[in-house]
Amino acid sequence: MINIADVQATGYDPYEHFFASRYKQGGRTVYAIDWSVRELVTFLPKPDPDKPLGVDATQRRTGPAHAKGFAEYIRNDAGWVSPALLLRSPDIFKFQGVEGLNTGSTQFGLLSVPKDSKTEIQIVDGQHRTLGFHLAWEALSADIEKGRVELAHSKQHDDQVVIQFAQKKLDKLLKRRDEMGTE
Repeated sequence: MINIADVQATGYDPYEHFFASRYKQGGRTVYAIDWSVRELVTFLPKPDPDKPLGVDATQRRTGPAHAKGFAEYIRNDAGWVSPALLLRSPDIFKFQGVEGLNTGSTQFGLLSVPKDSKTEIQIVDGQHRTLGFHLAWEALSADIEKGRVELAHSKQHDDQVVIQFAQKKLDKLLKRRDEMGTE
């Protein structure tokens, strides 16, 4: 039995909340936030290499080969590393500073990001990496789905060797997704 005092249903909150810092740069409010790959593909739009850039575009055209190479890199190299992305959005965030965590120029606190902000955030720098993150996550998700189907089929044939092989393969994919979800 669950004690209702221990339950926190977050699905009804229109925001996701992250630790962040806030400071001013060039007259703009800047937030520094640490997102995992899972959060990045949830909150950032997937760049479309075929979409023409408008006159007010904040990024350069995305090269699919470059993004695909990055996707393979982050998916297959456990030691991958990527520099920060630079994003722009209207004033859609809520920030609550933590008392006593202020350097005078930087405030540390909690940044609330709207769950539906994907259409509001623009990529200024990092469109190839962002597309690569999306491609890697989608490919991994497709492989997991395929692995679940293979496991189900092997269970129908009741061949323990095949079942164990399919389960190990699926477990490896799920582990990599969990790792990417926290990296």
